Amino acid sequence: MKFNSSKIEAKLKELYNFEDEELIIGLAQIYFDVDAILIKIHSGNIAAALSSIDELKEKFQDSIKLLNLKGLCLINSGQYENAYALLLKLLSVIEQNEEFQEDEKEIEITLHNFIAVAKYLGRPHQDHLMY
Repeated sequence: MKFNSSKIEAKLKELYNFEDEELIIGLAQIYFDVDAILIKIHSGNIAAALSSIDELKEKFQDSIKLLNLKGLCLINSGQYENAYALLLKLLSVIEQNEEFQEDEKEIEITLHNFIAVAKYLGRPHQDHLMY
């Protein structure tokens, strides 16, 4: 899998609108790191992806995106019970924190992953859906 260079270039152009050079560099690095994690997941290198997620969590705080990526790693490694528990916890966090409710795309990803894992495990999912 290759990086989508036009997507990265567009994102970098968007970041250049910021005044603080350090902020720009940090945001660009995060964007690059998240793409690198996705490549690791899709290439089957789940351990490296989880390690990269943990490094980002140490530098910054948890985010819906990082937790969704971790859930995706768990799903891809066959750890469905752990993925179910993580995604259920994430849905609860989203419901309780207004700041997390702003990212509709990531909420949709969380819901899709949760429903898929719940159905795979034969576990209930309707009771946990607030959207």
